[in-house]
Parts: sequence; structure tokens; C-alpha cells
Amino acid sequence: MNAMVTIACTQCGAPVERYKCQMVGKGLTRAFCDMKCLGLFRRTQTGPAAGRWTHGGKGTRLYRIWRGMKNRCNNPRFPEYYLWGGRGIKVCELWIRSFVSFRRWSLAHGYADDLQIDRRNNNKGYNPQNCRWVTPKVNSNNKRNSKRPALP
Repeated sequence: MNAMVTIACTQCGAPVERYKCQMVGKGLTRAFCDMKCLGLFRRTQTGPAAGRWTHGGKGTRLYRIWRGMKNRCNNPRFPEYYLWGGRGIKVCELWIRSFVSFRRWSLAHGYADDLQIDRRNNNKGYNPQNCRWVTPKVNSNNKRNSKRPALP
């Protein structure tokens, strides 16, 4: 289980608890205490969820990437589950529970529509320390079956 740390909300200064796995590199530089300070949530206007808070990301490319990542690692009925979840590849607890956390990390670490999520070490799971956004060419070269040039 990941330990919790307390930091100050970027917007209002209120104390915010975050999982230690969110602390990347020199540390987490942005944290928000609630939906209003985060600014990524909005109330739905119509439908069965009218009036509820939503992250507004459903249907976006980033949301499909997040959902696909979770399916590959957690859904045994996914056709290629054996290549991810079947090998023990996991999604970190923070990302599994929160699209907003995944989106926040992605936007802070170079996400763009022409990039793909990549795990630096293919034997480790999806987490902030092991993931990055790369071009399709870089991603295709970082596979278990990629032929690596022989070192002199």
C-alpha cells in the first residue's frame, strides 16, 4: 500500500493528502483540495446524472487510453489480457481509481494527441515513475520482442 503525504492545495493553501506514488521526480508541484479548486470538474446539465459532478473526460482520447490501460491489466476477458494482466502488469492504485489523477499526470508530463503511453520498463506496471508519453516509433521499439542492436 502506498503511504499518504500531506501537501498544500495549489489554489487555496488547504492541506491535501496524496499518495506517495504521485510524488514524481523532485516532488508533486500541483495539488488541489477539491473539485472547485481543481477546475476540471463540472456539474452535468442533462440526463440521469444531471446535477452531479463529473470530470468531463468521457469520450476523449485520453479517457480511452486510461480505460484501455485498465482493461489490458484487469479484465481477463480482454482478448490480449495474457500480455499484460496475465504477466502481472498492474495499474497503480491511484490511476485505477481516478481518471482525474491520470489526466492530471498526463497533462503535466507532455501528453499530446500524437503521442502514446509507454512503460519505460515493460516488466513493471503503469505508474507515474514508469510511464511516459512517446511517439509511436519510440513505443514500437520499446517492446519485449524488439531486436536490440548488439553492443560492440
